[in-house]
Amino acid sequence: MLVSLRGARWLATLAACALIAGCASRPQLVPGPGAETVTPGGTIAKASAADVTVTVDPDAWRGGVSIAHAVTPMHVRIENNSGEKLAIRYRHFAMLAEDGERFAALPPYEIRGTVAGGAPARRYPPVDRLGFTYERFYVAPFYHFMYPGIAVYHAHPFFFDPFYYDGYYPHWSRVRTELPTPEMLRVALPEGVLDEGGVLAGFLYFEPVNPEASPVTFRAEIVDIVSGETMGTVTIPFVVRAAGED
Repeated sequence: MLVSLRGARWLATLAACALIAGCASRPQLVPGPGAETVTPGGTIAKASAADVTVTVDPDAWRGGVSIAHAVTPMHVRIENNSGEKLAIRYRHFAMLAEDGERFAALPPYEIRGTVAGGAPARRYPPVDRLGFTYERFYVAPFYHFMYPGIAVYHAHPFFFDPFYYDGYYPHWSRVRTELPTPEMLRVALPEGVLDEGGVLAGFLYFEPVNPEASPVTFRAEIVDIVSGETMGTVTIPFVVRAAGED
């Protein structure tokens, strides 16, 4: 996967932060012009498309500061009133800069296989104390081993995307070999299907968004699992502020 010059500089900064005790704060994302905030002047923003409402909180992460330098954690809530079943896939989410640079949502687990089916690359301990919330949600078949308490989606094929996983999972080892932590996995959104009337809320981890990319747009594609068609796109503008910037 190609890394832009701007991205390469930022990865160098991340490496430096991993070696020294500084970097005590991280860039902040705040809703940009035109964003609808949940409360006036607040940091939580929302938008809707195809009767699906997505709420994003860029300031919800309470884990280690070093983790928030290695990735950009975003708490995302999806409420489905579309009348259709939605495919929840990491490739449907991204942060986009004005120059076209894309900061992808990272798969938290290493999954291998073919389009016909994937499986965990190693034995992961099951997540028995969920840190995300869900209602009328079914996990993808290849995530069943990590979430044995959640029903698996079998009504229609849920194909595995080996190209996406092979392209973006290696980001973790490039920044911190011990990431993602068990706590990050506990609160991460798994891939799966959100039924009509369902709600899913938890963390997505994006490639690190740096102030040089500002402004950026959170983008979520609303995709019908049955037809595979994109029903709409949710977009929310954000401004990236450097640490300590007012």
